[in-house]
Amino acid sequence: MTASRDLSRSAPATWTTTIYTQWQSRVLWFLLIVKIIVAGANAFTFDIRDQYDAGMHFSRTATCGIYTSERYYNPPGYYLLACPAVVGALASEVDLLAEARAVFAGDTSFDQIIDKYKHNIKAEYLSVNFARPIYHTLNVIMLFGLYWFCAFYIFPKFLPSAMSAVTASVILFALPGFQKLAAMTHPDNLFVFLTILMFALWCRFAARGELKLREAVILGLLAGAAALTRPFSIVPVGAMGAVLALETWIAIRGSNKDLRRRFVIRLLAFALVAGSLGGAWWGYRYVATGTVVAMFASEHEVASTFESREKDFDYGAFYSTFHIADLLETPNRTFGDGGTDWRVSNNNSFFTLFYSDFWGDHWLYFSGPRLVEAKAGVKRALLAYALLVTPLLLYCAFRGLWVTGRQVLAGQEWTHQLFVILVAVGSVVVYMVWTATHGVEPGKNSAIKFIYLAYAIPFLLMLVGAGLPIGRTAGRVGLALSLVLFAVAFPVSLYW
Repeated sequence: MTASRDLSRSAPATWTTTIYTQWQSRVLWFLLIVKIIVAGANAFTFDIRDQYDAGMHFSRTATCGIYTSERYYNPPGYYLLACPAVVGALASEVDLLAEARAVFAGDTSFDQIIDKYKHNIKAEYLSVNFARPIYHTLNVIMLFGLYWFCAFYIFPKFLPSAMSAVTASVILFALPGFQKLAAMTHPDNLFVFLTILMFALWCRFAARGELKLREAVILGLLAGAAALTRPFSIVPVGAMGAVLALETWIAIRGSNKDLRRRFVIRLLAFALVAGSLGGAWWGYRYVATGTVVAMFASEHEVASTFESREKDFDYGAFYSTFHIADLLETPNRTFGDGGTDWRVSNNNSFFTLFYSDFWGDHWLYFSGPRLVEAKAGVKRALLAYALLVTPLLLYCAFRGLWVTGRQVLAGQEWTHQLFVILVAVGSVVVYMVWTATHGVEPGKNSAIKFIYLAYAIPFLLMLVGAGLPIGRTAGRVGLALSLVLFAVAFPVSLYW
């Protein structure tokens, strides 16, 4: 390995590429536009009361994400986007100038003001309804950015052929989880976008030559902003820091003193900016709650309900079962006779739940108003077809991991390849550890969601694309399977 940043193949210096044929480009643009139109229609017809933890996200919105507790653990980055709506809503209910004068006079504090108004139902309602068009507009724009960066910039230059890039892009477009996410008031929208934007800019900077100090600061700002969205940001932010640190260590071992100094300064600049920005929330949270990482107080009703079951929980069955027949019969969570209440010990099969929500909508947040199943037939079709697609994707992902890993060890454009591996593998490891610890809720297990891995999907698809068999026939078969996947998954992407 060397500290070189010559990535002429995997990172063009411009935002355009000519790797696609005309028909390939037209197909991708058509599918992208279709899914963005669907996402926009979904976003503005979606009943926001149907999304999970709706009340929690509404409450965070009403205080621009600043109010925190042991339950309110997400950083405020996404909620800050709605500040204009919140200020407008509160201004109609509260004398903001009088409150500001009281703060400056020492008669009250900012925390007291938040505590005073965080449960103001009318202000909360106004803020959510004023914020909704802001959130949804930005969600759709960020989804477009994700699709465009992947399909027309990153995939074409990271993957070995135009056909593999097209196939990976079609699979990305097909996944209904991104349509669900774009309709929700949820910080993973911003997290996913910032993660891919950070990687795309890093690739472009590298194509210009050695990373400049100004560019390191920009990457630090993006990494810090990503860290202000979700705790899972530790994976991409940590991966970028690790790669830059490894590159700096390699430079330090060299004989060029000026090169060593430049790399060290850039690493320190990145770490200082990203650490200061991203760490600010966790410092504030510690001061406000006395904890940094705890998400639920053990005495909380929901937490205590499931904690009492964990000692007798069958982890073996949880991670070794796959009830596909039951899933095809009822492709969602069930209630009442023949099913379960969400607090009863059922739904205890990790791979059944993950498969169901990855390809469908297991938790019924996106199946029509008020958690009523309206798409059982199209879900069954997609879940059945995915039985063919899933093993092929897994095979290609592991093969791509092997191929990309060998490139890293050989020192071939290794920085960005190593980042892709760290994010793809790290995201899965962190997610699995979390679901086996804090995420375990016997009888509910609603932490098993596509959304929690959405930020890693582009990087996992890069491994899939890198592992696709080379050859015209294999490429055409892979593309055909992905186009059928898009068609079968399309009805599941519709909210109505």
